[in-house]
Amino acid sequence: MRLFESVLMRVKKPKKPQQKFLCHVMRLMLMLPGHVTFRNLSRYSPYHEKTFARWFARDVDFVSLNRAAIVEVVPPSHEHVLAFDPSFVPKSGKGTYGLDMFWNGAHNRAEKGLEIATLAWIDVTHNSAYTLSVEQTAPAPQSGAEETRIDAYLAHVARVVTTQPLQALKYLAVDGYFSKKKFVDGICALHLHVIGKLRRDAKQFTGLSDCQARSAGKLRFHFNASLSAVSFAKLEARQSSDRPQASFSMASLKRRSFNQHLVDRILDHLATGGRLDKFSAVYEELCNYGTIDDMAA
Repeated sequence: MRLFESVLMRVKKPKKPQQKFLCHVMRLMLMLPGHVTFRNLSRYSPYHEKTFARWFARDVDFVSLNRAAIVEVVPPSHEHVLAFDPSFVPKSGKGTYGLDMFWNGAHNRAEKGLEIATLAWIDVTHNSAYTLSVEQTAPAPQSGAEETRIDAYLAHVARVVTTQPLQALKYLAVDGYFSKKKFVDGICALHLHVIGKLRRDAKQFTGLSDCQARSAGKLRFHFNASLSAVSFAKLEARQSSDRPQASFSMASLKRRSFNQHLVDRILDHLATGGRLDKFSAVYEELCNYGTIDDMAA
């Protein structure tokens, strides 16, 4: 992820251990087959699952990283809007931060789980959405739940709009739920005009719903990293393409990333003078690479 590495050094300049980890975990999310849990991440990484858990607890300014990447790749001459949309994330476990009843659009009903609210930058000219900011919705108190969430959504948008240089963006697209005077008035006070919808790949490809963490900090890191990984993949593909309207496939990108990762493992072994005789220990190791149980064969 060359784009992520260059933006990370220019915007944040973290210490080398954190820089190394962030680049590593973003590459893993775009390559990893199966669920994006600490345990599965460790199967394809030199880091132990407890190391992932520790690093996920550290705060990262994903908003500035996302904005810098978008500005670098998307031409300013394009038509742009902001879009805001909450999304239900299934989660069980009594100790998980934020568990509450949230609307699950897939089942058309309220269900117990988590909710994240995403503010995205839409490149209307290329019909592409890039994640700008993700925040987890806090559980509501017993009374006034709906109004409290509207306040939280407004505060989220305000935090980003008032702290990031987004003057060129004048419109915020939302769905019908936000057709409430309180929300519209709050957005207009930020000098934005309200309009509405948005599509996303993070649940299917970068493990948005897979996190095994329960604390607020680790959940925040996971949700942001998952959605940012999709945005950086799309931006880097757009940056390297010589066709402005070229289509983008997350499924193809993940398959190519994993194939490249596995081939690199094989080449690393051969570069040291090793051989890959069938039924040898190294052959078995590579065949079992990433499996849950070595007895899978």
